[in-house]
Amino acid sequence: MEEGNVMVENEIKKDVWGAINTLRFNTKIAENAERADRMFFERLQEGLKSGDVDKIYEFIEACERGRGVNSDPFVRKLFQKAYDEDAKRLCRILAERDSIIDYWGNLSSNCETYMIVAFTKMDVEYPCFYYECARILLKRLQEDLLCQEGIIAAVKKLSNIDLKLWKRWIQKNESNSCWQKLLFTVLSQVDKNALEIFAQTIHLDMPIQDYKPDILLTEFERLPDSSKNYILVHVSGIIIDRWNDLIEKKKKAFVTMNKPLFTGYINLILNSLQELLQDKEKWKTAFWKQAEILEEDMYRWYASEINIESIFFYDVTQLYYILIVGQECQLIEIDEVISNCMQKVKMVIEWYDYFWRECEGQKADLEKRLRDNSILK
Repeated sequence: MEEGNVMVENEIKKDVWGAINTLRFNTKIAENAERADRMFFERLQEGLKSGDVDKIYEFIEACERGRGVNSDPFVRKLFQKAYDEDAKRLCRILAERDSIIDYWGNLSSNCETYMIVAFTKMDVEYPCFYYECARILLKRLQEDLLCQEGIIAAVKKLSNIDLKLWKRWIQKNESNSCWQKLLFTVLSQVDKNALEIFAQTIHLDMPIQDYKPDILLTEFERLPDSSKNYILVHVSGIIIDRWNDLIEKKKKAFVTMNKPLFTGYINLILNSLQELLQDKEKWKTAFWKQAEILEEDMYRWYASEINIESIFFYDVTQLYYILIVGQECQLIEIDEVISNCMQKVKMVIEWYDYFWRECEGQKADLEKRLRDNSILK
């Protein structure tokens, strides 16, 4: 047994709190460390000096990809004894270190999952502490479902006291399937400001993960209607404005597209569109305007067929979404104007039939929706 371990064991037998207060998590680098290790260590020093959270986490994540943090069984015993004696006191002592590196070292190597979950339900004034609790629990989630309630509690508190860190959390975990399962539960519990930050931050064109179930769709539909409505009231306007801007930017840049753009957030986009098009006249105006855009765009000159194909599918995407919302919400009142509009869209789709080589199923579905809402079947 090493001398340090003997000291810790003796401290456990005497004053657990005195021992806890003497412990500090130190980061060192070997003299013969590789260039990459030296670079990450330098980033850590820069981050600690400037308070740059991103640089600090570059170092932490590099360590986790490597050997991680060494765990000392005697220190774990010390933390366990302190937790058993006074969990709130231990939480406060750890949080007041006000150091991401200390949080990482102590929480990841010295605390059992149930201890961290308990910490997330306690009140401290250090948002980075909650951030690191949530981050560690998310990494452990597949091994312990108890992590879910801790992640929800920690991220909710984080959103209440530090919107900048809340935004970082969204950015870093947006495509994490474990986080996606909890996302809408969290959103249903955070305040208006946090919801707006979420809507302003997410990548609305996030790809759908192939061969995986649509987690975001499933989890949103699990929510009670009151929770869905609470979220949508605060995010719908931002989501649709950003979605329309995104489509326009892609069109102007001629970003290649060879099928309708269905993204990981399609359900959120459709529900937001539904929130904004709540009556038949609003729906009719939206569909008519988008049909006009499609027709006008198809009469423009383009430098290549790839460009016109891309424009075609961006316009069709917008029409497709509006049509889905209209049918599902029974907003479509078939009159001569709408029927003629449907016929025009159907005709444009037929002109460019060969564009649909990668998505014939979507073409068939769209054409059926158009036929079903036309006087001339």
